[in-house]
Amino acid sequence: MPSTFSLLRDNRIRIPTVTLVALAFTYASTAPYQSIIGINELGLSNGSYSALVFFSAIVNVTTTDARHLVGQAERAPAAGAGALRRRHARLRVDRDLS
Repeated sequence: MPSTFSLLRDNRIRIPTVTLVALAFTYASTAPYQSIIGINELGLSNGSYSALVFFSAIVNVTTTDARHLVGQAERAPAAGAGALRRRHARLRVDRDLS
């Protein structure tokens, strides 16, 4: 596993690495105040705030899964039917040998 310093030496991933660290600090410093802002400042009740957070988590997971499935469906035709048949046959042979 590469060390942190080797990541910072690589020019191609230096900026994304620093950006992720900065975003992590930003999120960690503001996340504890989300409920205070939602309940006190926006006037949401405890129940409505928890429902909002719950449904936003469901939407997040659903969209992530949908994007993953769409990505797999888009890659499969690019591989070609022959490649898929060969892969399936290889998996079938490997399973039979076990």
